[in-house]
Amino acid sequence: MSSYYDRYQRGERIQVWSDLIALGEAVRQEPVYSDAVAVARETMARARQNVETLITRLDGIGYEFLTRRRSLQMLTAHLQGLQEFAAMQLEAVRTNQFPGYESLEALQPGFIQNQFLPAAEQIANSPHMQNLIEHMRAGASAESPANSLEDRSIYARAGQPDVEFENVERTLGGPLPISLRAWSEAVSRVSFLGSHPILNPSTITADPLILNDVVGAVRNSGDPDLWDGDIFLIAPAYGMGASYGIRVPDRCADVVFGDSKKGFFVEYLRRAFAWSGFPGWERLPNPPMDLIRELTHGLRPI
Repeated sequence: MSSYYDRYQRGERIQVWSDLIALGEAVRQEPVYSDAVAVARETMARARQNVETLITRLDGIGYEFLTRRRSLQMLTAHLQGLQEFAAMQLEAVRTNQFPGYESLEALQPGFIQNQFLPAAEQIANSPHMQNLIEHMRAGASAESPANSLEDRSIYARAGQPDVEFENVERTLGGPLPISLRAWSEAVSRVSFLGSHPILNPSTITADPLILNDVVGAVRNSGDPDLWDGDIFLIAPAYGMGASYGIRVPDRCADVVFGDSKKGFFVEYLRRAFAWSGFPGWERLPNPPMDLIRELTHGLRPI
């Protein structure tokens, strides 16, 4: 009888994962376990190669990744604008040109003098605010990596030693699912957040591929006694409109991924790669199929 790994290599990829999932926790029994781990590692080696290929191709079409440097530039500009606005309001009050001053004073006596002006003064002239802006400006002007593959705010290959995963599983009180462990051994994090006028315009939600560092997600989960067992691989802070998580520990081959499809994690990766890293297009009208086909051409099937 052929091993699961041999069947996977022959092209029975979807069926092999279906069979492994059907085993439930029995997948942890030898000799199946070693075979399942080999399948998972091969799957995630291909997934990592696809991620790297897509990042390079996205660079080639001018995709603007939301890097740490770009985020700092945007935040610096926002704080500077806020500082300038506060200074303008202070000057308007000083020169008796503040619009609606009398009406506001009538509605809330003392508000401008006792609350508004101190707050505006703090924003406009605070050394702390100026130091914060200067700190962010320095970060925003730092030299950029040579390409997006070298920018750790976009992508990082995994470099965690086995002991880190052992610590994670000790914290969880059980193992990571085989698929997620293999992914975490291949890729630390990836984020396709950014913008492109065709592929990811601001007018739609194309759900760019974002998967956080699993080790970090568990480490930052808070008090283990209060933790509900979910690790959020797509955090709410990203403004995606949802938090996609995986419930752990899990002794099975794969685990349900909490996106809109509620399918398994490997299925999510397949879908993400089929849509060039933007699986939201599956549910949106008029996807840019020519561009998506160009980006996904030759990706390795998982």
